[in-house]
Amino acid sequence: MTRAVFLSAGGDIFLSSFVFKLFKERFYNEIDRLWICFNNHAGTPPDAVAEFLGKVSKDPKVRINYQPIGCGNGRPITEMTLVSQEDLVCLLEDDCFPFKSGVLDRELKEIESGKYDAVGS
Repeated sequence: MTRAVFLSAGGDIFLSSFVFKLFKERFYNEIDRLWICFNNHAGTPPDAVAEFLGKVSKDPKVRINYQPIGCGNGRPITEMTLVSQEDLVCLLEDDCFPFKSGVLDRELKEIESGKYDAVGS
């Protein structure tokens, strides 16, 4: 089964950069794709957004959806759901991240084994 993490980011480059750092250092090998919907709810300047998205989009596992105007989390999550082709999804918002390597892998394996249909935090 293929695995994806969805990050609905509200325009906070600091927080989005932190999640990207966790992805690279802690759970990179546990997933197949990181989807980032960067909806600019925070009104981050376009040049800063372009620099951040340019940096993260260089990773072959990352896919970007950019919304220049803030639109909450519902629409970005729906859009990522419609375009992703991965079998399993872990949804990250701005208040829940996997800090320890192996945790995401362990939880997704519980679903893959058929033990659970979904895992929440």
